[in-house]
Amino acid sequence: MKFAFADGDPGYSKVTVFGAPYDLTSSFRPGSRFAPQRIRENSFGFESYIPELDLDLTDYEVADEGDLDLSFDLKSALMEVYSVSREMRSRESIPFMLGGEHSLTPGNLRSLDEISVLVFDAHLDYKKEYMDSDGHACVLRRVCEECSVKKMTVLGVRSFSKEEFVEAKKSEVIDFYPPGEVKRGLDNFLSGAEMIYISMDMDVVDPAYAPGVGNPEPGGITPSLLMELLSKVIGGKTVAGLDLVEISPPFDCNDMTSLLGAWLVKETIGRILAN
Repeated sequence: MKFAFADGDPGYSKVTVFGAPYDLTSSFRPGSRFAPQRIRENSFGFESYIPELDLDLTDYEVADEGDLDLSFDLKSALMEVYSVSREMRSRESIPFMLGGEHSLTPGNLRSLDEISVLVFDAHLDYKKEYMDSDGHACVLRRVCEECSVKKMTVLGVRSFSKEEFVEAKKSEVIDFYPPGEVKRGLDNFLSGAEMIYISMDMDVVDPAYAPGVGNPEPGGITPSLLMELLSKVIGGKTVAGLDLVEISPPFDCNDMTSLLGAWLVKETIGRILAN
């Protein structure tokens, strides 16, 4: 099954969706490996027309290349994501990865140089290691260490260890803002950012709206605020890649989180096409 409105020719598509069904380092509520297909299934409940943009997605070439058959080993899985996203960029298509867990984000970033990274996440994910794993709780530290990142801003963060806080504060690359300061954080990010990558961990949204995530954290932002922030950044910058991660369908309620994820993918793609 392809994402709704994403049956275009991959060779001519401005945006290409692909799934990365992987959750082997999940530490609390696994199941994000089921998210790419569940997001696609729920995408068929929406209209293709976006009124505020006066844009119909069926008028554009958007492709969905399906799910990757990823290795169990995280390093191998990251290389597989990297290979696919690099090929998409070689034909000037923007790769939009549907996770899966957050640990795969570096694979979608590695083919980009001097990129500014905007992350929506309840967690700082800046641990050196976690549970003997180099996985989702360490991902933003790995991005800073292993990818060519000009700067990184994390919006909506409200959970981190003291060690993470101290280490991140020392970094000249990463900056982070709690839910009440996301608008100020975005303004600071936009100053000097040119080419950007957007990573959306669904736990940035309050569990009242997105209960089906791997590590829910109360006190998050609303879906409307998230879309407001996305609209502002996409409308003013060049997007080089995206991901939406950490939806766990087995822990969802009436598909609330998968529906929200599908809506975010649709609306985000529409704004990229309109830009």
